[in-house]
Amino acid sequence: MPHKRNIDFSSLLSSVNSSRDSNNGTQSLNLTELPANILEAFIPGYSLISRYALDVFGFDISIVVSIGLIIFAFVTSVQYLWDKAYTGFSTFCMSSVYIDDSDDLFNSVLEWIAAQRMSKISRSVKAVTYRGSAWEEANEDDHDGGEVLDEAGIFNFSKWAARVPPPVWSTVRPIRIDSGSTPGVTGCTEPYYGRHRFWFQGKMFIFDRSRRAASSSQYQYGRPSDEELIELTCVGRSTKPIRDLLDYVKIWSLDKEKALTVIRRPVNKERSRYGGVWSRVSSRPSRPMETVVLEPEQKARVLTDINEYLHPSSPRWYANRGIPYR
Repeated sequence: MPHKRNIDFSSLLSSVNSSRDSNNGTQSLNLTELPANILEAFIPGYSLISRYALDVFGFDISIVVSIGLIIFAFVTSVQYLWDKAYTGFSTFCMSSVYIDDSDDLFNSVLEWIAAQRMSKISRSVKAVTYRGSAWEEANEDDHDGGEVLDEAGIFNFSKWAARVPPPVWSTVRPIRIDSGSTPGVTGCTEPYYGRHRFWFQGKMFIFDRSRRAASSSQYQYGRPSDEELIELTCVGRSTKPIRDLLDYVKIWSLDKEKALTVIRRPVNKERSRYGGVWSRVSSRPSRPMETVVLEPEQKARVLTDINEYLHPSSPRWYANRGIPYR
């Protein structure tokens, strides 16, 4: 009987020693040598690949794979924490102003941004071509069509169109003007969709241009047109710096269009509920009154009527009497 107790104690002692050895082995596990079952969970078939590499090349790839997984986990966690921190900072410490593409301010901001240094050095821009009605705006003295007539004296449009100059590219988005300029097309580049940073009056702003699919009822040339959105963001809990920037852009845009007349047309009923009921079509150089042939008395009456119509109090006068202001 005593001999049996000694056997029991010896077996218990051996089990304790084995568990201690197992714990020591776990504690001494190197981070760069993850267990094969963990690697197998991330990379199916890892055991076969590792054995093949060990037999053929004599190299254990477990160290390389373990280091790669650790780096991947570290980068993913840092990126996750950065996204959370940036989202929280944007929510509580940044201000934004959104501009829809149906607003005139959208084109003004886009033109001003295209003229800045940020657009000139950006590696992601959008090329835009503006095609005018060259056959309507051509100068008759320079493009009389005499050189593009066939043997029967019939005008050859293809030969004439081949004489149109190539696009002239610029980093400034031009204002489309319907005038008697040189026929052809005008090209320019403007910021592409995404985020762009720029400085204005010592403050950093973020220009974010995005687009979203329009509703099925809005079509342009037989296909749904995309709606664009501009977001201007600055650091701070006040939108005053952004409003100051927009005021500056408005003045800058008005100075460019002092000698122009803006042509607008009504928008369809689907888009009228999203903003203004008039959309801008193009701009023409303002015609001097000296070129209008009228009797002096009649011209004076026309000018007086125009001044009364453009007076700031005229819209209220029309509204009080229920007359459309047009």
